Amino acid sequence: MKTAAAFIGLAFTYFASQAKADRYLVIAHFPPHLAGSIDKALEEVKKEAQWASWFGDAGLAVKKQRDEINKALEERGIGRDEEDPLSVVVNERGERQKITHPFAYRIYRKDGKIVVEIRKKGKVVFNYTTDNVEDAFWTLLEKGRELNDTLPEILYRLIEYKYDLPLTYSAFAIPFCNGTYYGPDVKPLRVVIDGSVKVHYFIENRTIIPLHLPEAITITNVTRVGEVWLSKYYVVDACALPKVNKRGVIAIVHRDKLNSVVKILEKYLGEEPVVLPIS
Repeated sequence: MKTAAAFIGLAFTYFASQAKADRYLVIAHFPPHLAGSIDKALEEVKKEAQWASWFGDAGLAVKKQRDEINKALEERGIGRDEEDPLSVVVNERGERQKITHPFAYRIYRKDGKIVVEIRKKGKVVFNYTTDNVEDAFWTLLEKGRELNDTLPEILYRLIEYKYDLPLTYSAFAIPFCNGTYYGPDVKPLRVVIDGSVKVHYFIENRTIIPLHLPEAITITNVTRVGEVWLSKYYVVDACALPKVNKRGVIAIVHRDKLNSVVKILEKYLGEEPVVLPIS
């Protein structure tokens, strides 16, 4: 899967990358409290860049979550270990430590049933079998609360399953205003503009009250140009969408102007933007 968010882990500072390419993609995500500065920053960047624009966020709704969750339960289960092998935190002494949890859990399908399993120090301390996926999620949330863990990831999975939310691939919404689309060849193309999830929930009586859930709209006025833009990113024309909130500035910059563009954006952001070589 290629996503607009995937570049974050690849970011590196501009001064370390100047000798590697003639052109660079510069991406500046503005936090909500600085969004009012996007237009000013863009005007300054345009004077130095080969091309520059504002961008928003969009989600390409290519699948449904309920099918994906059922597939995960069937193939590998949904769970976590007591010690997370992929996540670390830095303590007050600057030491890297693996994230630990008070217990491990796993939800999986076996012999047509859904099994909920909780382990502590490798020992099973809770086991529950049901025919209903939602029942399994609620049961784990109830046990998690008893064990002083709110399990927000399981709550989110429950919401995804219950309301069959769209599974989205992240994309840039850029105002090309010519119908440009880079992404999967799916018809009809459905896009989520606001992917936020807001609910009230009550574990004690297994109730969820939706306040806002993502909705996918069908887009017909775009033309697919290719799978990805600049070899990496999904893009949909912002002019083809009913409403897009500006999230930042994106620019293609020659290496001779890279330092100037980075300094402009750093002035508005308070930190360096993401800089990636264009191959």
